[in-house]
Amino acid sequence: MDRAHETLRQEVFELDPHEQALLAEEIAVNLSKDENMKLWLEEAKRRLEEHRRGEGTTVSREEMMAKGRKMIEEAQRARQ
Repeated sequence: MDRAHETLRQEVFELDPHEQALLAEEIAVNLSKDENMKLWLEEAKRRLEEHRRGEGTTVSREEMMAKGRKMIEEAQRARQ
């Protein structure tokens, strides 16, 4: 790891968890927007076909949001 990379890494780890998460999201999206879109479309198609075959499970929006919030909270607690 070169010096600039290590310096940047240290600065990122000094950010609060929310800022780290926002930065991580921006980096992930920026890495390969086309590749990410392709992967999400493939996953959406797979899930739709699974649902049409009656094999998939569904959850309400409320349940999905609650699970997402819980995962974020757990990740933030783990960093502390």
